[in-house]
Amino acid sequence: MKRRIFKRLISVILILSMISINFIFVSANSSKQTYKVNENGETYGNDIQAMTIGYEPDLIYAQGIDGTLGYVKASDLSGNEKSPAEALQKQMLREKSDSAMYIPLYMSDGETIIGSFKLENTIPVTDSIIKQSNVGLFAAPSGYAYGVAYNVTCSGITFSIKSGVKGESTGIRAVSYIQANSGTAPAGYMGAQARIYKYDTGALVKSSNWEYTKTAQSSFYVETFWFSVTNSAYYSKGLTREFNTAISDYWTHTTNASPNATPG
Repeated sequence: MKRRIFKRLISVILILSMISINFIFVSANSSKQTYKVNENGETYGNDIQAMTIGYEPDLIYAQGIDGTLGYVKASDLSGNEKSPAEALQKQMLREKSDSAMYIPLYMSDGETIIGSFKLENTIPVTDSIIKQSNVGLFAAPSGYAYGVAYNVTCSGITFSIKSGVKGESTGIRAVSYIQANSGTAPAGYMGAQARIYKYDTGALVKSSNWEYTKTAQSSFYVETFWFSVTNSAYYSKGLTREFNTAISDYWTHTTNASPNATPG
């Protein structure tokens, strides 16, 4: 009798264990987020998803210049320059053109254009600012709430990168900051793009263009501004690029998101 009870008890324990394992497995898989995919095989989604999934989709949820919501292509936002010489040449041409750059705003199919998204040039556009110097170290600008900085190493240089945000009376200002932790990096070896996202939707509302250091420097930052007088919360999550001599190309890194800020 005791043996039968013992065997039944072991059987119950095994069955319960299998149920628990299956429950955990199903729960883990159901909680794993993925992007939706359009008919062209492109992923699309917002930045809230990106922070969970770990990388940006092909089509990024964004707000166009007239308030229309749609998607911009990550490839249109990315710095696709392959060398410091190319990066600085493109930057010089943008500065001479004295005009901002517009990229298409799409529906989720990645084909139907429904508006435009503006990438601010830093010179001479007044609401997007670049800071660089050929001497010394630029401290990260004060007054910002920064996300957690982290280090990346390439070309024998360790860089520290981070993004910050602050509320102003008429809107939100964001900054992307990159610093060579020892010595200086050659001209064009550091690039940055500042971005602003709306907190409740994860929509990209503002982005600077890519800017690169014109001289050998220790640090560098780019700021951009989003006009808003509502109580909506926004955060900054920019990108940096560091030239890697080992592959003769840039590495692109996304900064950690900043805390939230509201206008005022």
